[in-house]
Amino acid sequence: MKITLKLMSDSAEIIQSYLPYVRIGIQCNKLSDFNEMKVLCHWHEDIELVKILSGEMYYYVNGKTFVLTKGDGIIVNAKAMHYGYSSSGEDCDFICVLINPVIFSAEKILYQKFVEPIIYAKQLEANYLSSEQLAHLAILQDIEKLGALHLQAQHLGNGIDMECVAVAYQYWHKWFNLVKDSLTGEDKEESEEIILQKKMTSFIHQNYMHPLRLDSIAASAHICRSRCCKLFKKYMQQSPMSFLNAYRIEVSQTLLTNTSLSITEIALSSGFNHLSYFSKQFYLLSQCTPKQYRQRFQKEARN
Repeated sequence: MKITLKLMSDSAEIIQSYLPYVRIGIQCNKLSDFNEMKVLCHWHEDIELVKILSGEMYYYVNGKTFVLTKGDGIIVNAKAMHYGYSSSGEDCDFICVLINPVIFSAEKILYQKFVEPIIYAKQLEANYLSSEQLAHLAILQDIEKLGALHLQAQHLGNGIDMECVAVAYQYWHKWFNLVKDSLTGEDKEESEEIILQKKMTSFIHQNYMHPLRLDSIAASAHICRSRCCKLFKKYMQQSPMSFLNAYRIEVSQTLLTNTSLSITEIALSSGFNHLSYFSKQFYLLSQCTPKQYRQRFQKEARN
């Protein structure tokens, strides 16, 4: 069954995988778990850590693309737009860890000295981690430890919150030492392009259920259609309307698995006015019909 992200009205991800008692989320996924082997573009307050277990992933962060191969990883800072995808169609196994900086806030002075300088450093959008560099390898090993704890908890059903917090503190210490010389103490504003792109992305997430045209998407950021298309091409690697359709399909998948609405009702609720066009777009992105998708989910739920 495909994985869908839940987003708030400002397009920030609603983290569904936090541990019971601490804001740390851990997942072991494949790119094939996502439509078109591509994670929906999003951002959040959490720091995201990824380690590639097998295969290759192209990882986009605020207009920059990193190529991650087996053993490599990346750290994405808070509020940076990002997503991973397959460029070749080959699958990729990876560990994804989300750490909300609030877990370090109990000691105010420690938080101000070691956490705030990183999360407020807009120039520090992401750190590529190479398995061939010792300083990077130590962080990659921490990501793998968290992945192993996650699998242990799934098999044994035991709590891992305290162990994960311990690893998270060790990781943050290593990351701070890695980047401290690049921290200027001066906050860098987000670029105008990223601000505009976030506005348009948020507009789509808030209004997908209504009829939307290129004009209205561009107008949400007070720019012309041409610039709108150029920004989507640069930051999303697709047209505004393709991005809109992809998001509508993700919404429909959630409705298919979490409601008893008819296929026609789901199409209309997702922003598609014609059932035939909805079915065509759904098959294009999901490789099955809406009915088959729902039946597959129900079968997996019974097993």
